[in-house]
Amino acid sequence: MNTNFKKLWRNDLALMQVVSALESDEAQVYLVGGCVRNVILGEKIRDIDLATELLPDEVVRKAEINGFGVLLMGFSHGTVTILNSGRKFEVTTFRQDIKTDGRKAKVVFTSKLHLDAKRRDFTMNSVYMKMNGEIIDPLNALSDLLSKKVKFIGDPLERIKEDRLRILRYFRFRAEFNQRSNKIDIEVREAIYKQVSKIKFLSKERIWAELSRILMAPKPQKTFELLLKMNVLEEIFPQIDVEELKKVIHLEKFYGTEPSLLSRLFSLNKKLGGKWSNYVAIKAADRKTLEQLRKCMENHSDLMLVAYKYGKLIAESWLVNSGSKLITVEKNLAKKIIKAAADARFPLSGKDLLNKFKSGPEIGKKLIKLEDIWLKSNFKLNKKELLKYL
Repeated sequence: MNTNFKKLWRNDLALMQVVSALESDEAQVYLVGGCVRNVILGEKIRDIDLATELLPDEVVRKAEINGFGVLLMGFSHGTVTILNSGRKFEVTTFRQDIKTDGRKAKVVFTSKLHLDAKRRDFTMNSVYMKMNGEIIDPLNALSDLLSKKVKFIGDPLERIKEDRLRILRYFRFRAEFNQRSNKIDIEVREAIYKQVSKIKFLSKERIWAELSRILMAPKPQKTFELLLKMNVLEEIFPQIDVEELKKVIHLEKFYGTEPSLLSRLFSLNKKLGGKWSNYVAIKAADRKTLEQLRKCMENHSDLMLVAYKYGKLIAESWLVNSGSKLITVEKNLAKKIIKAAADARFPLSGKDLLNKFKSGPEIGKKLIKLEDIWLKSNFKLNKKELLKYL
């Protein structure tokens, strides 16, 4: 099947350079996975994954001859990451799984594309594409992709046994495709029930990689309701309140704030704050943000003050997580208040008071008093006007 995707790939110079280097000696290289899925559906392309009959050693050799950098973290499983123009391209040799333990697989390499396709998780991920735009569909899965049907390849139980993360990936794709129905095929449902207790053995990093994308889906509350109903989160998550997530998503739209991953995560259990790091693999800075948000929720009831003290991100998160606890902030004013307060800078410092007071605690107390006066003026008083209050 020839398509009009040729121009898109040909305009990607860094990709073309990598593929041209690998396809010397008449070797074949194919686009595969998310980049193919997304380009066919007209969605944003995240990463470029390539599949080839070339063995990993040969991929490395060709990459280095052409001056590309290489990363070998997945080498034993057939994956070489090629670095070009500040970007990463994962190149994986066609392979078959011969032994799995629910997390990792022992593989053998093959020259057969259809065997590589059969080892993948979902039918929509088994569609390949050449650089000229030709689609290669060894499992006749294109119709599933076009209809956004999340369907396991072969027996769902066997696919999940190979890698239990596929349970979360199943729900993640359903969320990203914004499926209207919560109906799950009986065969899939039974497979999930049989393997769901094993999710706890997955790393926090792998779990969070999927759940974070669910949280940023168009309507994550629907998927979290389903996850709870099927007890998928029972052993990896604390008690959560999906109703609070619903409120946050409603208020994001109401106030026109950008969807925030940390804000949505926080809403699921507002008591945890920074302790969310016990459950998901967040960065230290994100843990700090969540803890600050928790304290803001407990101690502050003024949007302007929160934005001034903690900045735009926490102010917007505080706004949408406060909900009915607040005297409603007018829809058209919220973003203006946040921007003005987050950008505001107190015009005085200790140096401005040295000629009137001794340095030390006395100056500190006066500055606090003057800053409070300045805040109550909505940041309007300047240095000269503030000094009159001494």
